[in-house]
Amino acid sequence: MPDFEKRVTVAVDAETAFNFIADPGRLPVWVIGMRLEDAVAVEGDPALQDEGEAHTDAPEARFFPNRDARTVEWGLPGGEYAGSATVGTLMASMSTVTIRLHLPQGADAKAVEAALEQSAKNLQRQITGS
Repeated sequence: MPDFEKRVTVAVDAETAFNFIADPGRLPVWVIGMRLEDAVAVEGDPALQDEGEAHTDAPEARFFPNRDARTVEWGLPGGEYAGSATVGTLMASMSTVTIRLHLPQGADAKAVEAALEQSAKNLQRQITGS
């Protein structure tokens, strides 16, 4: 499976950068092709839900921020798609964000690299306005 990586420097401290990337509501602002679906927590067996309830066709995804490591990991079950963003300190008011993607075989490398480049540019623009 192909792996891709892009590092970007942002003009905010590491804590501010982490808070920005750890907010799932901000993903569509900087990640190309990302959209949010409503999430519903179900107590008990989800298979026993009322048939009359709305069902989404969005794939189940995970999103795990780790404040101690200043890393956010996301992906789909089965590991066919996974990503992470890690924040590092450069200086008091400047940090780096390293974005990593792990994609299935056959991914269009040029398209992925272009999307990563655009996501990095979006992150640089948006994070300073947060």
